[in-house]
Amino acid sequence: MAETAHAAQADSRAARRDPEQAPLDAADFPGCRAIRIAPEEIEDYDGRVEYWEARSATAMQVCEPTSTWHERPSQRLARLAERIAAVRGLPIETLGASDLVRFDSGGKPRVLMQADQIVYLQPPFEALHRVGAAMGAARGTGPDDDPWLRHYRDESRYEAVLAALAERGIETTPALPARMSQLGDVPVTRMMRAALRCGSEEEFLELCAAGTSPSG
Repeated sequence: MAETAHAAQADSRAARRDPEQAPLDAADFPGCRAIRIAPEEIEDYDGRVEYWEARSATAMQVCEPTSTWHERPSQRLARLAERIAAVRGLPIETLGASDLVRFDSGGKPRVLMQADQIVYLQPPFEALHRVGAAMGAARGTGPDDDPWLRHYRDESRYEAVLAALAERGIETTPALPARMSQLGDVPVTRMMRAALRCGSEEEFLELCAAGTSPSG
């Protein structure tokens, strides 16, 4: 009996970790109704669903119309992500409404989710940069030793800085990225502090070069 209870608890924990192992519960999808869509029909289905699984051929169809009330939160999330990216100095990717699909071993859809907004806090190139750092640690090298990765890092920092300056209403010239590159290897934290404190493009460059706060 003890072994059976332990196995049941393990199955329950596994189901919580992976929704595909748990029974589909309509209560988890407010504003939706359960409808049947067979696996061979899902690729041609034109309606809007929150979630679909091949296991039970069940989809959670969105009941409410696509309205401004429905779309507003996803747009706010995208704008919030842009501000966070500008402050932290690293890009965040927002892709809007998209299908997220898991496929079975035969290449057929197993689970599908139609997200209103997809946010990648660590875009693929950022992951590549971290992998490069980990692999280079054993050889005494790092991502900045690779010209391509170093160029990508610089572009990402410049985009974040320009976004922060634009958010604050600071006017910039097209030459600013080139002028930033001439400063050398300025830490991204210093660049973002300067972007959040300066009153002009020239003052931003001065703060980056000096690493000091504006007087007053």
